[in-house]
Amino acid sequence: MINEGIAHFIGYTLDRTVMFTDHGDKWPTSEQNLKEVISKLSNPNIEMKEIEELLFKANTGKYWDKYASIAGMFRATKIYSQSGANGIINCIKNNELPYIK
Repeated sequence: MINEGIAHFIGYTLDRTVMFTDHGDKWPTSEQNLKEVISKLSNPNIEMKEIEELLFKANTGKYWDKYASIAGMFRATKIYSQSGANGIINCIKNNELPYIK
């Protein structure tokens, strides 16, 4: 999520400062999907095929359906809006992309 989220943030071709205004309605859905997948992956009885499918869909497919990439992109946008480039650099250094409301 960190790499793909930051990559989607950097690669966003429109004005990043209006991402929440233009597409912010998609953030809660991507976070909810991510939360549900994390819960599924925490199940010790999950089958390998389902694990592979869930991880594949996290960053592959239609743009707005890639729940991990999109959640990460919005997290990166929020961090950038509050802390600028240094906030993103710290996320990379710390290997984390925290959720900030």
